[in-house]
This record gives sequence, C-alpha cells and structure tokens, in this order.
Amino acid sequence: MKDDIYIIIRDNIKKYREELGYSIKDLSICTNIDFKYLEDIEKNGVDENITFETLNKICNCLNISMSKLLSLFKQSADRGIEII
Repeated sequence: MKDDIYIIIRDNIKKYREELGYSIKDLSICTNIDFKYLEDIEKNGVDENITFETLNKICNCLNISMSKLLSLFKQSADRGIEII
C-alpha cells in the first residue's frame, strides 16, 4: 500500500504533463529539476526521498494542486475519468 502513492504520483505527473503538451524536457526547464531525474520518475516511479519542494515545483509548473497530484483517478465507461 505504501508504494501505491509513489505510483499515483508518477502516473499523475505524466498525465498532467501530457495534457499540457509538455515534454519531460519542458517540465525540466520549468521546474529547474534535472531532466534525467524527471525521466526516472516517469519510468521507475517516485522514490521515497523525493522532497515536498520538488513535488511543489512540479505542481506549480503543471498548474495543479498538491491534492490533485496525490489523487487517484479511475476510468469509468459511463462517467469518463473521476477522482476517487
């Protein structure tokens, strides 16, 4: 269960980045976070050492709240995507 939050964060970073049409490089420039680190997050997930400051930078560039970054989404055929 503990690892689930890291998967949620990873998936949401990618989801919101792609919705904005940002590449990982674009997000790296916006956040001033190393490209390889962001790439690793999306490929392998967030590690336990990620800081609130790093997550906050990502949220600011993606124009989302921290709660949105931490939200779990599910796909529903009749209702589209909803937060659960």
